[in-house]
Amino acid sequence: MNEHLRKLDDFTRERTDDIDKLTNLHHLAQESLQKLREKINKLIDKLEKDCACRLEEMYKKLDERLHEKITKGMLIREQMQILLTTMKEEENYAETLAFLAYKKSQDKLLESDDLLNSMGKSQFTISFKANPEVESCLAQLETLGELQTGVQDWVKEQDHVYKVTGSKAHKISVKSDKKVNEIWGGCQLTDGSFVLADTGNQKVKLLNSQFILKSCMDISPMYPNSVCQISAQEVAVSTGCDNDRKEIWLISTKNGWLTLNDRLKLDHICGCIAFRNGHLFVSSNTALYVYTQSGHVISKLHEDTSGKVTIHNFAISHDGRRIYITNMDKHQLITLDASGNKLATFTDPKLKRPTGICIAPNRTIFVNGYDTATVMQVDSNGKTKLSTVANHAEGVYGPYSLMFVQNPSRLLVGQVSDTILSFELS
Repeated sequence: MNEHLRKLDDFTRERTDDIDKLTNLHHLAQESLQKLREKINKLIDKLEKDCACRLEEMYKKLDERLHEKITKGMLIREQMQILLTTMKEEENYAETLAFLAYKKSQDKLLESDDLLNSMGKSQFTISFKANPEVESCLAQLETLGELQTGVQDWVKEQDHVYKVTGSKAHKISVKSDKKVNEIWGGCQLTDGSFVLADTGNQKVKLLNSQFILKSCMDISPMYPNSVCQISAQEVAVSTGCDNDRKEIWLISTKNGWLTLNDRLKLDHICGCIAFRNGHLFVSSNTALYVYTQSGHVISKLHEDTSGKVTIHNFAISHDGRRIYITNMDKHQLITLDASGNKLATFTDPKLKRPTGICIAPNRTIFVNGYDTATVMQVDSNGKTKLSTVANHAEGVYGPYSLMFVQNPSRLLVGQVSDTILSFELS
């Protein structure tokens, strides 16, 4: 009976998490729809602006032409009036003078006729005729996009052992770097680009999907430690693991540029950081906290004061039911449940001072030992080693961080190097 009660409690908690996921997906769908509308508005605004500019040019040309005709007409009239007055005054003078005045008046009459005939009653027009294709195209659309929905119950998958099929080293250093890159953290954005925390050079770097630098932000005297995406165009960056730096920087990635939006000041060291269901998960060296997005503490989820660095890094499973922690002091991978209770402890001779950790789509874990320069795969329960993915022979040296990238499946290794390693997986 107690076992069934526990399972029912787990079931309720899981479905509650599903509601949170659904709410988040709903928000993302609304955000995507709004972005599409903004793009359409910008396109229409541009079309309207271009058309209005052409209309203004047409109006000015016609307006200038009419003013020129009026000015010319007024000048001819003034000259004819002068000649008429002159002719009346010279009627009693010599015939030659009268004849000259007459000839001039005839010339002005011809000039006046030419002007009047050139204008006619109406020789200009200006109007706007709408492009029928615009309205017709919009009228034919039934929707702005495809809406998809579905429910898929959680099913336990067999842990898949990934195999390395190739590797590449991508240069990530810039001319202004004064030291060798130390990539302590990073994340991939929804548009495929990457944000990296180069702790050694005190910089946050934005690269496109081909690892070409787009923007670089110097945050000295702070040291960027960990990065996570919190919205479509914003990331949160923790600023190091010492007592003097207790801030999280909220940085915009809009239009391919890194700009500071805000800073959250906390009461403890800011180590690793993650974002889930509107909450920020932040580690100190010995504890894991949950915060609101505005920086208000909700709870202390887990704490281990048995050493100096018992929580170096962590990763949250895709369903939110498990949290995996690297304990550097004890060379352990710790598995917690969503409430912070310990479920499993994993150790391995090649897992010395574990630093980087990430989770694959099939819920298996990738973790590395810093001292042993080894990356390994562990099952989703956090109990069994599945394989050694890479080590010093494959170019791993001083690994700090791991990122799993999909389409195609790749494992990125950030380390003490001016390049980031990319291992192709199958």
